[in-house]
Amino acid sequence: MMNPFKSIPAGLAILSEINRFNKMAPQFEALRKEGKFEEERALILEGTGRFADTVSRKIGITFDIHGEENIPDHGPMLIVANHQSYADILAMIYVIRKFQIGFIAKSEFTGFKPLAKAINYTRSLFLKRGDARAAIQTLNEAATLMKEGFSLVIFPEGTRSQCSEMGEQLQVRAEGEGADSSDYSGRELPLLGGEGNGSAVHRSCEDSSAGSF
Repeated sequence: MMNPFKSIPAGLAILSEINRFNKMAPQFEALRKEGKFEEERALILEGTGRFADTVSRKIGITFDIHGEENIPDHGPMLIVANHQSYADILAMIYVIRKFQIGFIAKSEFTGFKPLAKAINYTRSLFLKRGDARAAIQTLNEAATLMKEGFSLVIFPEGTRSQCSEMGEQLQVRAEGEGADSSDYSGRELPLLGGEGNGSAVHRSCEDSSAGSF
């Protein structure tokens, strides 16, 4: 099966919607400056929902959703997922419509300015892989965002995997000493995820015909 994300029409469709989202920049900046976080989250949800609907329609992707009733009615949430495909990001945005979500994104995305701008306006954060000091700073910023009511998605494996099971990196981080779910205010940090099937897009390791996005 051809990867729909690697076709020219798909690329143009995604770029068009990224630019459309970025036109909301003055509204995002005004709400952020005024500290109107609830209104900012609603605007992000509106913009990302339209992005997911339009892009999925234009590139011909449909989603088979199971367990939608398990998604809480509101954030903030830390959503932990395995990462098998670039479609995971689109799927997360498409499925989670009850509250805003941002992502812990790899810093390499900063090299493409329109995308980096859009990522920033969703209240996502960039993580420089392989730099422990920078990672700690990013996690501190994530804790601050969640205290302000924003929700985040993280792919703790750090890269795309070919299996539905969570990778060893995630298991170590989730179960290792000090790796609890408490944020810096001392209250429990709400988590949304699942062992072995935390991603909104699920493919079996044995399904070699599924391809890789």
